[in-house]
Amino acid sequence: MLKVLRIFIVLFFSVILLGLLFSPFVSLFLPEKLTNRTYFRLLYHVIADRETIGCISDEDKVSRIFDYVLSHTFLQGTPYECKPAESLMSAEAYCDYQARILNALLGALNINSRYVVLFDKSGISPHTTCEVFLGEKWRVYDASLNIIFQDNLGNKLALEELSANPGLIFQQRKMIALKDYDPQDYAIKSAWFNSMFPFPLPPERSTPVILQAHILDRIADGYYKIFKTSFFDFYQDSYLHLKKQNAAADLRLFFMARNYHLAYRYAKALKCYDEFLLRYPVSEYTQDVLFFRAMLYFDIKNFNEAEKSFELIINKYPLKWRSASYYYLGRIYGAVGNDAMSLASYNNVDTLKLSFEVLENLNKNGLRRQ
Repeated sequence: MLKVLRIFIVLFFSVILLGLLFSPFVSLFLPEKLTNRTYFRLLYHVIADRETIGCISDEDKVSRIFDYVLSHTFLQGTPYECKPAESLMSAEAYCDYQARILNALLGALNINSRYVVLFDKSGISPHTTCEVFLGEKWRVYDASLNIIFQDNLGNKLALEELSANPGLIFQQRKMIALKDYDPQDYAIKSAWFNSMFPFPLPPERSTPVILQAHILDRIADGYYKIFKTSFFDFYQDSYLHLKKQNAAADLRLFFMARNYHLAYRYAKALKCYDEFLLRYPVSEYTQDVLFFRAMLYFDIKNFNEAEKSFELIINKYPLKWRSASYYYLGRIYGAVGNDAMSLASYNNVDTLKLSFEVLENLNKNGLRRQ
């Protein structure tokens, strides 16, 4: 009897050990909601780690992730319920999902952040922003406005400080530069801020985001910590092989390309983008593929191809990605030292996207909007 019990115990723990060993891949066969959760979580880790290489302080990491969200999401499309990773894939995210993307990526770095829903007097929410906990204090990082709120000494501000003294909002360098660059837009944004500050109703805050996990997530995290991108690449290949099996062929190829692109697997992504354009020159996803392919060329610093690709989008598909393409052209020309062309490109970009430095340079060079 004792021998049988020992055999049972050995078999039991052997099964548990094998389950732990293979569970990251077992998760691929779970219901889609659970599979996506583990995959997206790993993708957030890949992005957060890649974007913060060389950073020492949490503040530097937050700045890098802020810049990433700013340059990879654009205020357009139809708002819908989705995961932050899905918003990144479409590159379309209004303020609420830009805040959630920032939360998710910071959560992968174990940095506390939360999104905050602001209200006007009627109880309608005109805006959602993000707070990050740094230096024992919650500070406002607003990716959709491209503003990190600071006082005149460069100290980052909390929402309560802006509510107590709304004049601080209009002392931000971006607002000062915007007033000269586009007085009409400044008046619109001023009225918009005044509808929310001082707080007419208390803001609603999410719980601070540190990525939560079930046991399979934690095991997958452990594999990622040990094997890094070699584990993720294999996991992603398996995930993409299993997903979208019943989707239309063009959507499936587009889905694969975007996932490879977001995971910095540029060669695979470019191959998929090129194959898509060859096989589906006319598709509901064609202009998206052209835009993301241009972004990829920018990512790998092939600025000549990126420039040609963004100009093609502006000339042939101007409705959806026009402002975003000019934004990237501004960055391209700035990277190669052509400041005049950079500012001319930025002059066609939605002011929400522009930094105070760009607005100040536009004003300095007399490129104000009337």
